[in-house]
Amino acid sequence: MAAARRTRAPGAHRACAGLAADSHTYAGSFLYHLDDDRVYVGYIVGLDYQDPRLQAVRGVPAVQDHPSVKALLEGGEIGLGGARAIAAGGWQSTPTLEMPGAILIGDAGGR
Repeated sequence: MAAARRTRAPGAHRACAGLAADSHTYAGSFLYHLDDDRVYVGYIVGLDYQDPRLQAVRGVPAVQDHPSVKALLEGGEIGLGGARAIAAGGWQSTPTLEMPGAILIGDAGGR
């Protein structure tokens, strides 16, 4: 989460596909406007990427440096940072929840 100089109405959002990834990788970014001139900026990469050199963490600066986002964030400050895995791609992309000696629960299970 970051403080923005000026934002749209809370609830407004923008999405972008393919930023900072090759054409074979499911990737994109999002920007959600909150109240009090705050925004969530995020970057998503599908876990089925094929390039072993891909580092998803490098996608976040690419989003922040995009001209339309950079102008919005200029003068603001990072209030919070984090990362998580999400199940994207539909039901067939969710992991098996149980295996010998382990079980996935909560967000880790993606359901």
